[in-house]
Amino acid sequence: MANVDAFFGDYEGERVFAVDTNGWSVVQEIPTARGPYPVDQADGHVLPITRKEQVLPVIDIGTLSETKRIKLSHTPRSTAFHASAGYVLVGGGNKAMTSIVSITQNSVFKEVGDDREITHRQDFGGTLASGHPAWVTQSTFLLLDRVSRTLALYNTEGKRLHEIHTPTSLHHVFHIDSTWYGCCEGNPNSHVPPSLFRFEIQADKIVVTGNSWLPTIGYSVTTMGGHHIDLHPNRTHIYFGSTEGRLFVINRHTLKTEKVLYTGLGTGHTGFSKKRNLAFVINHDDTFISVIDTRSHELIDHVEVTESIRTNEKKLIGHTFKVDDEKGKYYCLASLDGKLIEIDMDRLSITQCLTFDQNGSYTLQGCFIT
Repeated sequence: MANVDAFFGDYEGERVFAVDTNGWSVVQEIPTARGPYPVDQADGHVLPITRKEQVLPVIDIGTLSETKRIKLSHTPRSTAFHASAGYVLVGGGNKAMTSIVSITQNSVFKEVGDDREITHRQDFGGTLASGHPAWVTQSTFLLLDRVSRTLALYNTEGKRLHEIHTPTSLHHVFHIDSTWYGCCEGNPNSHVPPSLFRFEIQADKIVVTGNSWLPTIGYSVTTMGGHHIDLHPNRTHIYFGSTEGRLFVINRHTLKTEKVLYTGLGTGHTGFSKKRNLAFVINHDDTFISVIDTRSHELIDHVEVTESIRTNEKKLIGHTFKVDDEKGKYYCLASLDGKLIEIDMDRLSITQCLTFDQNGSYTLQGCFIT
């Protein structure tokens, strides 16, 4: 029997591809609601984030079938699962909200945020009303309101404990011990660059400890837009990608930019190979990924993964990746081609390509089962 270890959504369809990366095959197409973008994980299930419908589908990993659709009062943006709490946070796509969902009870436990449907957005990063939700403890979480440029701390009873304004809209946050970092997206139209935002949570209050604007030297700020920040394995540096095609290496303690690398258009997510001291940078709007030596923070190569040309604002390379240090393989999505790409990390060349559907698909994001 095939060993399914990855799931990918077809954003232009109503299906999720269940994939066996060892057998290098699509095992099954699973029908779901419209527009699955991310496919997240939660306790033996995967959750297609169907951004074109106000539902949260639930797929059982064992049976490879959709078992339920939980109704929401907003379209989903992304989720965050907390095993101890037993809940899934579902960020809002068309509303700056978060729903607290119980998968086992097939219901929404609580809703928080702004129930008004979004009509416009100021900053870089598209029309989604919320950033990615994040748990703080098993009873508190963060809501990133991209419309009002606020960051709010809530508890699972639905009470807003504290709220602050952010320099520009927050895309996502992560923490290292008690210190949190956020990707502020910037506003090209108002000539405001992206920034690395730092804060702590003390006694149910959000305390800002710093904000570092990305240097604009060499590029017009009107071309800049922050998309993703990733922690270097040394736990000192953060790699911050900006859409004009630069990667900023920032010391998280000093908040100083120590190096700027020229990568590719739509520079975003970075994955790290600890064993090989390499970083693989996804350039969403370009034809290649960039490879960096993580000891010197130097660009050493580009690997072409598609020959397609970007049209209608579609991304050439998707968000999801996997670094498999044991196999020596790196996986990414050539989204416009509808392909999963396998790269040999030692030779820095493509070894396999898996086409999801010969008739076409637009696979932007998914998950590798952990």
